[in-house]
Amino acid sequence: MTNQPTGDEIRAASAAAAAAAAYVATHDKASDPSTRKSYATASLILGIGGVLLVWTVVIGIPLLWLALICGIVSRRRQEGARGFAITGIILGTLSIIFTIIIGIFAINLAIVSDGPGGVFY
Repeated sequence: MTNQPTGDEIRAASAAAAAAAAYVATHDKASDPSTRKSYATASLILGIGGVLLVWTVVIGIPLLWLALICGIVSRRRQEGARGFAITGIILGTLSIIFTIIIGIFAINLAIVSDGPGGVFY
C-alpha cells in the first residue's frame, strides 16, 4: 500500500485552502476601516492630555499641536473613528485659543503691575 492521496483528498484539501484564502482576504485587519483608526485615537488622547496639561507650556502646547495634526491627518485619510478625530481637533483648537487668552491676560497683568516689586511679591 502506498500513502498517496486520492483525487478526492486532493480536491478537499484544495477546497479547504481556497476557503481559508477567501476568509483571510475578506477579514484582513489592515484593510478593514474599523481597525484603521490610530491617528484618530492618537488625536483624541493627545487632545485630552493637552487640555489637562494646558497650563504647562513645555508639555501641554506640543500635545495640542500634535492632537490637531493627528486629527487632520486622520480626516484626510478618511480613517475610521471619525468622532475621535473631530473631538481631538476641537479639543486642540479650543485649548490653543484658551492658552492664547491666558497668555494675553498674563502679559496685561505683568504690564499693569508695578514691575518687579508689584503684585507678584
